[in-house]
Amino acid sequence: MTIIHSILLGIVQGLTEFIPVSSSGHLIIVRQLFSVPVTSYDLAFDAVLQLASALALIVFFAPTLWQIITTNRRMVGILALATVPAVVAGLFLQTYMESVFRSVAVVAGTLVIGSMLMLAAEYVLKRQNGPIQEFSAGRGLLVGLFQCLALVPGISRSGATISGGIYAGFNREQATLFSFYLAIPLLLGSGVKEVFELYGTVLSTDVWLSIGVGSIASFIVSIIAVKLLLAFVKTHTLYPFIMYRLAVALVLVVWFV
Repeated sequence: MTIIHSILLGIVQGLTEFIPVSSSGHLIIVRQLFSVPVTSYDLAFDAVLQLASALALIVFFAPTLWQIITTNRRMVGILALATVPAVVAGLFLQTYMESVFRSVAVVAGTLVIGSMLMLAAEYVLKRQNGPIQEFSAGRGLLVGLFQCLALVPGISRSGATISGGIYAGFNREQATLFSFYLAIPLLLGSGVKEVFELYGTVLSTDVWLSIGVGSIASFIVSIIAVKLLLAFVKTHTLYPFIMYRLAVALVLVVWFV
């Protein structure tokens, strides 16, 4: 993997982690499209890029997160509970995540499935009546269950959790914020785990340089993407993302499958 490849993958990760188009799916597509060499540490590399995205979230929301941690134990508990399903599912599906799921054919199908989830969420949102629901353990757990779907590349973690939040009664902006908060423990956990595992392997200086450069690119672009999405969902629907996902799925079927 060259430095250019690392920067490209870092930009793609940062741009697509929080925008509901699937970062893992796009990383697989870009590797195929630009003939990035397959390595034994690809999944770990992606997890470290996700760790950089999580750090970007922490920096972006630092004042809010500090307030939640110090004054809102209930919210901390809800986020912890909502994280559990994806952690458990990830342990059981890790083998598939490293092999079966990492194919363009799978991504093409799951891009469509994720689009249907988001389309249904927009339909539910139009029919919502009454006040916006408050955060609760039950609603947090529901969103956490939707987060499990994102273990399959192409579904999109943000798309699944935003949709889950809308199903739970939140509006689009509230669901997006909860999606961001929920991303932090999951991305931090998987990223830190992979960093420790990488330290236990023998990797060349060039590999570590690639990981570092890609992570910096991911961090910078992630902050930009978070800011853009927050502004976007205040006045727009998820339909542009749905159309984009379906268009990419069609291209994948025609070109790769």
